[in-house]
Amino acid sequence: MTGWDWPTTAVWGALAFGAAAALAAQTHRHVRRAFHQWRLARRLARDPYILRDEMNEYQHAIGEDLGPLQVPQIAKRSLVAGLVYAFGAWLIENDLDRWWDRVEGALLAGALLYGLWRWLNDPPEARAHDEEWEGAEFLRRDNGLSFAAAVTIVMLLLLAAIMLF
Repeated sequence: MTGWDWPTTAVWGALAFGAAAALAAQTHRHVRRAFHQWRLARRLARDPYILRDEMNEYQHAIGEDLGPLQVPQIAKRSLVAGLVYAFGAWLIENDLDRWWDRVEGALLAGALLYGLWRWLNDPPEARAHDEEWEGAEFLRRDNGLSFAAAVTIVMLLLLAAIMLF
């Protein structure tokens, strides 16, 4: 395959699989509840007399009341999940595996930055449990920033060495 070809059946299959999996994940409780209500109605139609224990079992299987299905939200989430699956299949199909390395690096950098942001902006009450831990001195704010700066410098030096050689 060369260049930017039209998606093949594997990509369309990944789109369908992702959408179907998301649809099933969002509606399975409603389907299960409807099935058990149908079983109870069929049982009561056959014989209206039912023991209390048997009725409790049916009620337990039916579960609590669920809100109505939000069809537009379910469709939107299913489509997004399908597109994520299809995009991954398309990248692999077009031998663009190096994009995955970049995405993984971006996710790792984002996770590290988010963790640092949380560490700097969380109120002291949320970090009160850190004082009891033996390594709390290492994790103080100024020590954590120094460590993060040192790791960043080492990573930049390694990246420069890799790029030059």
